[in-house]
Amino acid sequence: MTVSRVMVFALALTALVLAAPTGRAGPQPGFAVGPRPEWVVSAAPAPDQPGPGEAAANGLRDLVFEHQVRLGAHRSETYVRRVVQVTNESGLQAASQLNIEFDPSFQKLTIHQVIVRRAGQVLERLDRDAIHLVQREKDLDAQIYDGRLSAVLFLQDVRVGDIVESAFTISGSAMMSSSFLSRSIEARMVWKLVSMPPSQRLLT
Repeated sequence: MTVSRVMVFALALTALVLAAPTGRAGPQPGFAVGPRPEWVVSAAPAPDQPGPGEAAANGLRDLVFEHQVRLGAHRSETYVRRVVQVTNESGLQAASQLNIEFDPSFQKLTIHQVIVRRAGQVLERLDRDAIHLVQREKDLDAQIYDGRLSAVLFLQDVRVGDIVESAFTISGSAMMSSSFLSRSIEARMVWKLVSMPPSQRLLT
């Protein structure tokens, strides 16, 4: 093979390598990382050191649960913020995994914050590249799938005593049931808010 042919072959091979896919996943449909919506009403911050005697279940103590909904004529937005403390080793697995279910066919998920508070430090744990979308199985035997996905994020280095805080918004269909108002959760602070046009009303 002559020198000129070797050079042409090398250039062609280099072009193929540069044009090949890198394997990095592109933006996921219906999923994003972004700031909290401006319409969300700020609630009291989570305590760095919760008081003694508060109820804890399965190694987790719920400190704050926020659920705010904004209803429009054709669209709704649901903001959720949860703050939990790991009280013993049995709660480490649950606290180390963020799992948010949504249906990308009519909903969009935006994750705003995932942090760990430890001894006065605030440790950022929201890594978009580490979030995986998992298909939800409806019927394993019949191999039937619905349209829901789970956005899953595994948090690294969560310890007993840590306070884990997460916040996200799901936007989509404007339909919402009044059962939202009666939903119960045991937490030190529960914050629920619904805003809607005067002509809109909850479905019962």
